Amino acid sequence: MLRRRCAVTVSRLARCFPQVVRQESKLVQNCCGLGGVLVSLGRDGAVPVDDNGGLHGRTASVDAINTVGAGDAFLEGYLAADASGLLPADRLTWALRWGATAVQHQGMLFSQVDDRIPVRMATAEQGVALSEPATP
Repeated sequence: MLRRRCAVTVSRLARCFPQVVRQESKLVQNCCGLGGVLVSLGRDGAVPVDDNGGLHGRTASVDAINTVGAGDAFLEGYLAADASGLLPADRLTWALRWGATAVQHQGMLFSQVDDRIPVRMATAEQGVALSEPATP
């Protein structure tokens, strides 16, 4: 029940990165045992937030053929990097590349991740609008 409530909280209206970070920070503070929150923002990248703050990562634009399974690939990349002991920025890089690789394929299977896809990292800057704001 608590996890469902936490997931619903993040999906509330967010129009820019600072709003996403504020919502995620509240989850980290209010949900017992939650060490961090990772939100995929589709073409806007992703924002992981933990006790140390938020980071925004985004890949260069890729030609999307099929978005089915991209979120799963994104999460798998993050978890694989975490299991490998990588630092947070590297985990986010893996996740973004896995998701970007997935959308470039017709099906949900791909043989390797395209590690040539450029990834940009920055703190979640104030006033940067999302290209597709979330809706309640």
